[in-house]
Amino acid sequence: MWFVLYIFLALPLLVVAYLELSTFRRKKMLNKFKGPSGLPLVGNAHQMGKNPTEILDTVFSWWHRYGKDNFVFWIGTYSNVLVTSTKYLEFILSSQTLITKSDIYQLTHPWLGLGLLTSTGSKWHKHRKMITPAFHFNILQDFHEVMNENSTKFIKHLKTVAAGDNIFDFQDQAHYLTLDVICDTAMGVSINAMENRNSSIVQAFKDMCYNINMRAFHPLKRNELLYRLAPDYPAYSRTLKTLQDFTNEIIAKRIEAHKSGAISTSAGDEFTRKKMAFLDTLLSSTIDGRPLNSKELYEEVSTFMFEGHDTTTSGVSFAVFLLSRHQDEQRKLFEEQREVMGNSELGRDATFQDISQMKYLDLFIKEAQRVYPSVPFIGRFTEKDYVIDGDIVPKGTTLNLGLVMLGYNEKVFKDPHKFRPERFNLEKPGPFEYVPFSAGPRNCIGQKFALLEIKTVVSKIIRNFEVLPSLDELVSKDGYISTTIGLPDAERKKRDPYRHKYDPVLSAVLTLKSENGLYIRLKERHISAERHQVSAQIRFTRCTDRLSVVAFKMWFVLCAFLALPLFLVTYFEFGLLRRKRMLNKFQGPSMLPVVGNAHQMGKTPTEILNRFFGWWHEYNKDNFRYWIGFYSNIMVTSPKYMEFILSSNTLISKSDVYDLTHPWLGLGLLTSTGSKWHKHRKMITPAFHFNILQDFHEVMNENSTKFIDQLKKVADGGNIFDFQEEAHYFTLDVICDTAMGVSINAMENRSSSVVQAFKDITYTIKMRAFSPWKRNEYLFRFAPEYPEYTRTLKTLQDFTNEIIAKRIEVRKSGLDSAIKPDEFSRKKMAFLDTLLSSTVDGRPLTSQELYEEVSTFMFEGHDTTTSAVGFAVYLLSRHPDEQKKLFNEQCEVMGASGLGRDATFQEISTMKLLDLFIKEAQRLYPSVPFIGRFTEKDYVIDGDTVPKGTTLNLGLLMLGYNDRVFKDPHKFQPDRFDRVKPGPFDYVPFSAGPRNCIGQKFALLEIKTVVSKIIRNFEVLPALDELVSKDGYISTTLGLPPAEKKKRDALIHKYDPILSASMTLKSENGLHLRMKQRLVRDST
Repeated sequence: MWFVLYIFLALPLLVVAYLELSTFRRKKMLNKFKGPSGLPLVGNAHQMGKNPTEILDTVFSWWHRYGKDNFVFWIGTYSNVLVTSTKYLEFILSSQTLITKSDIYQLTHPWLGLGLLTSTGSKWHKHRKMITPAFHFNILQDFHEVMNENSTKFIKHLKTVAAGDNIFDFQDQAHYLTLDVICDTAMGVSINAMENRNSSIVQAFKDMCYNINMRAFHPLKRNELLYRLAPDYPAYSRTLKTLQDFTNEIIAKRIEAHKSGAISTSAGDEFTRKKMAFLDTLLSSTIDGRPLNSKELYEEVSTFMFEGHDTTTSGVSFAVFLLSRHQDEQRKLFEEQREVMGNSELGRDATFQDISQMKYLDLFIKEAQRVYPSVPFIGRFTEKDYVIDGDIVPKGTTLNLGLVMLGYNEKVFKDPHKFRPERFNLEKPGPFEYVPFSAGPRNCIGQKFALLEIKTVVSKIIRNFEVLPSLDELVSKDGYISTTIGLPDAERKKRDPYRHKYDPVLSAVLTLKSENGLYIRLKERHISAERHQVSAQIRFTRCTDRLSVVAFKMWFVLCAFLALPLFLVTYFEFGLLRRKRMLNKFQGPSMLPVVGNAHQMGKTPTEILNRFFGWWHEYNKDNFRYWIGFYSNIMVTSPKYMEFILSSNTLISKSDVYDLTHPWLGLGLLTSTGSKWHKHRKMITPAFHFNILQDFHEVMNENSTKFIDQLKKVADGGNIFDFQEEAHYFTLDVICDTAMGVSINAMENRSSSVVQAFKDITYTIKMRAFSPWKRNEYLFRFAPEYPEYTRTLKTLQDFTNEIIAKRIEVRKSGLDSAIKPDEFSRKKMAFLDTLLSSTVDGRPLTSQELYEEVSTFMFEGHDTTTSAVGFAVYLLSRHPDEQKKLFNEQCEVMGASGLGRDATFQEISTMKLLDLFIKEAQRLYPSVPFIGRFTEKDYVIDGDTVPKGTTLNLGLLMLGYNDRVFKDPHKFQPDRFDRVKPGPFDYVPFSAGPRNCIGQKFALLEIKTVVSKIIRNFEVLPALDELVSKDGYISTTLGLPPAEKKKRDALIHKYDPILSASMTLKSENGLHLRMKQRLVRDST
């Protein structure tokens, strides 16, 4: 009923009105602080970014804008002050009453309860006093023995991981070491995480830490009640129970061991060891004259493990990463190790006293914590008004203490981006200018434990290995770190394009991490014994980013503003009644009012792709309908639907996602419709004639030769590299050469403005496709990245228009036939030359039409070909038997002595096995995973009425995994296309019908040309030898039944592709492989 809908829509209005009233006083008081201006209802939330990395960038940018001082910002009804002022820090950290943590810590309550991290008031004071003796000198010595034992195991493990000069993610390895140390010291048991990474308890720790970080940036999932409705809540509940049962079982057994007196014996099993664990100290302690109950024991043990694990991973990882980049400092540290330990005793464990004598190591760790503090922010919540340095901070405000900013303040640390451990000997910062372990009554109680662990493991690594950067050229030659955070915006923008993929991308939630890992290499030193250490930092105070609304002066203005969405929603709902009624006849997921199924889709292209496949299985691998807000969609996989849609001469309008390309491409062949599309399609078809394709093939061969030379450098020394990234620049060179007849040398000039513009514009289109607000052209103008987008767009427009103008001028002057060819007067026909010789309605094309078609050709022919070449070569690496067959075919077609020359147009056409291989690659990884059509009128398809205004998403990706058509679809079998021919609409990687891919022959020619040349020049190997497919099956789990997919996903390797589908299919984590050069000869 409409009455129910009105009530549902009015409820948010009343809630927002109530919240606005409750924040009025706070807004009035906080308006005296400087800070970014916000929007009604959302405050500054729209400016913050979508992930921890973007949010950290925004906060640093504001910090620079407001004089590197405190500033206020709002998210929703939550007021925040980012604190970096020394006077503020001193007041807050010294206060005996301002000790309540911010609400982000509530995410840890189901796991940790109210332990020392999250409790407040008298409970916190009593527990703090009770726990302090657990970090006494004598107990730390016991802990140090555990750290040495686990560090020795870690050294042995690293020798395996680093063998063969392998580049690896040290941050990932450190995670398991710190988990072993913290379980051993907290509860006196070993879980052997380094060896048993797939055990349920080890996975539970990893899953729980990830879950807390994920929920911190998800507005709905931060609410405990709403989170119970989330699809991942059941898995979270199981993870929570695993951790709770594990900890409670250990506590119960430990209590029993204490009662029986076994804890002091020498029996030495995991519950009767001599060394004191943190749990043993708690069992010997009292509060108010009574022992701790089971709940209190559980809370404090769990808190100790959480605080001491994740933060220490960060502390150890960044310290070792800095060793790799700063070789001079590493040499000084090694010399210190020799002085303290003695040359002949570098292989033994460092004693507690040895560690205390390592003064330069202490300076190194301090400097590492300055630039990469394990806890980047500390959150405090004001439960009453406070006067701080003359300013009134109102009750209900979160104070986010920016510890990560302090280290980049040049007022305190001269030349802050230079890594200089000696600075802490030369210039002593004030007591509240450098606080990586917090300060005052709520400082990190485990600071000594943490520093001992960090120093122990770093010391042992230095003695056992020479730590090297992932690539030799990444060594810092001038002492500066690669991180650009903390630099002024203009300088940062200038330096960011030169950052390497192995430079850390910082992410700040509860701890500081590198989103892309911390990649290094290790070269083993030759010393007498082998052991290793790790570091532990028990510090846990974190920050949240939450904001609200600018106050309105008059209540009726607020109400009017808030009522507007209600009227708009009502208006749209009326317009949708007919469509909803007709589409309810289709199977599909149940939906919510207003949002439809948007809440179920996921936030990233990968999550959305998984959701589509999940529904496809749920609805018997057939068509299904779903709604995104007011937009109705049908996912089409039925061959009869495919045939009708792709064969139609009227159902040719593209879906609205293609609107995102209009500012760049205009209305070219990809995006136009009606008579314009029909005329231009007819006019452009001759551009792909046999003779012109031969010209294009010459260009493809020229660029493929350059690509082979580039790959020889990249793959040298068995290096693991991302082939998808390399292919991007190759296909860009080919498409510019064939489209406009000019070379931009993208493979050599990756940082040129035009090359970067192509990369940026495709990224922006993909990013906007999954952002509801940014898909709207008008709203996108308010986005922070819009100015950069307009500059990128202008760079491409100016580049293309200039080439067109020069090409026209060359044709007018008759230089095309000149003997001396330059880039504008070459003999070979470019796509642009064909257009300049063509007419529409008896007239030549206008400049705008030329621009649209050339730009469209470059967009369609670049990104899609990158995908196709990338996945084809990746499949070569995983399926060596198929690769051998292809190499033998190359020898047969080219001749064993002619493998080094270019393949001719005719030779490419005779490579039948290569053709089958590309077909099979496109079945599994079609370059265009979905095609969108929009119904501008009602259509009757296979007896069903599809209403006007519906988007038909043709799931080309699903077709390849349909076991009704392709038997055993996850098995890579190129010869299946020789044995069983799929129906004309069962396999359509290049679309079909009147709107099929006009450049299909061009695309296949380019793919075959470059893949053929790669096979002849290289043996393509997987990133790691064990990743070879031994049974012919691919590692991709998409298309499997959900239960089987879940089981196999747990075994996915980091080098297995994570598929992402926007306009083209890509691997989110790249396509990593190796290449071994073949010795080929050119018969000429």
